[in-house]
Amino acid sequence: MPSSKVHFKLYKAKKNWVSAGLVTTAVLAGLTLGTAKSNDVVAHADTTPVATQTVSQQTTNDAATQSATTVEQAQQAANDAHAAANKADQLRNNAKTDWDKKVTHQNNLDTAAANAQEKANNAKSDWDKKITHQSNLDTAAANAQEKANNAKSDWDKKITHQSNLDTVAANAQEKANNAKSAWDKATTHQSNLDQAAAKAQEQANNAKSAWDKATTHQSNLDQAAAKAQEKANNAKSDWDKKITHQANLEQAAEQLREQLENAKSDQTFARENETNATGALQDFWPVLNDARGGQKAPHDIADELYPIVMAANGLPAYEKVNDAMTAVSNWADDSNNASLKQAALDKLTDAFSALSSSMAQANNASRQADEKVTSLQQQLDQLNVKAQEAANQADAAGQLFNDRNNDAIKAQKAAADYRAVSDAAGQL
Repeated sequence: MPSSKVHFKLYKAKKNWVSAGLVTTAVLAGLTLGTAKSNDVVAHADTTPVATQTVSQQTTNDAATQSATTVEQAQQAANDAHAAANKADQLRNNAKTDWDKKVTHQNNLDTAAANAQEKANNAKSDWDKKITHQSNLDTAAANAQEKANNAKSDWDKKITHQSNLDTVAANAQEKANNAKSAWDKATTHQSNLDQAAAKAQEQANNAKSAWDKATTHQSNLDQAAAKAQEKANNAKSDWDKKITHQANLEQAAEQLREQLENAKSDQTFARENETNATGALQDFWPVLNDARGGQKAPHDIADELYPIVMAANGLPAYEKVNDAMTAVSNWADDSNNASLKQAALDKLTDAFSALSSSMAQANNASRQADEKVTSLQQQLDQLNVKAQEAANQADAAGQLFNDRNNDAIKAQKAAADYRAVSDAAGQL
């Protein structure tokens, strides 16, 4: 039903749009016609004679009059459309009033239906309560019947019990007679039991003396087991200490081995430096003599010096040797220059001194590296000996613990076995 409201709203909107469209169309039509006529006059203004322009002006006036008439007609059409829209609005308002009445009536019907449903629900609830109450009454009746049945059963049981009591009374009298006869026999038997009890007491006294001796022996066995366990514990503690000492020695040996490997690496490097320094110095000496004696040209000396510079790379004398190489190269560029020659000889002499110093340093470093390797190797050998001794001591301590532990187990077993025998004897 709400869709009818939307229908009337859309209807009103469409009517307004139609009215506006008609007015706009009419106005635009008149303006377009007038504009077209005017443009036609302007387009031919320059090429038309004066007489012709007069006729055209008359035509323009007629067109304007016709356009005005068209606008009036469009306005009238717009007024008619507006009147039609107003009438449509009136019809829409009347339809909306009818719709509102129908909605109100529908709401009243819905309210009445809801009230009727509520009454039906209340009636259903009352009916459910009555059914529940009837079920409770049925249950109470069933319980009452069950109690009556139980009371009847109890009464039957009591009658049966009374009959049983009578039978028991008769049996009791018979038993009393039998008991009197048994009492006479028991008196005689008690005398025999007293004699047996005296003998049993004597045996119990003897057993008590034996039990005291067994208790003392058991105490001695327990003390021996405790001492054996203490010795086993001490042996275990000593074993643990020796194992820890062995582990510490092995760890120290591993650290020494690592230091020894590093020292050997340093030793190799020192020996390589020593070899390089010695070789560079040996190769440099002939080059220096050739330069001093003038037996070879400067460029030949430079060629001989180049591999020496390469070999000296990494040595403390490398910078001096490289400077000498530069000075000799400069001399080779101008071999007749006496000052360049003297500068080259000076640099060569400085380089020789530096190589000699580098060789001495390399020899000393190599010697120190050898001494360090030797010292670390000796320490490692001594530590390995100590570690082996510690391992042997740990093994011996472990064996001692096993022996002591076995002794403790045997002592505990002996004490337990004797206790079991003593407990059995005590039961007797």
